[in-house]
Amino acid sequence: MQRCHIGLPKGNNVAGNQLSTSLGFANDSGGFAMVRLLLSVRRFLVRESGHVLVEYLFMLSLILVAAILGIKVVGTTALDLFTTTKDALP
Repeated sequence: MQRCHIGLPKGNNVAGNQLSTSLGFANDSGGFAMVRLLLSVRRFLVRESGHVLVEYLFMLSLILVAAILGIKVVGTTALDLFTTTKDALP
């Protein structure tokens, strides 16, 4: 497993505060939590499991496109059926 290191000193909150301030986050205790979140996301994407995530997202997008197109076709067909039925009624 490959480790991700971006040069932040351990135990020093100054770099985290500077990074959180430059990203537009408050310079309070929650700012460093955001930096930790960004670092954990980066570590996740560097590991091989990040590649699997991309593959799953691609498959999910294909499924969503197929579902949306299917719903559109069924909806149009149902609308035509209801319009024909409405026109046939006296």
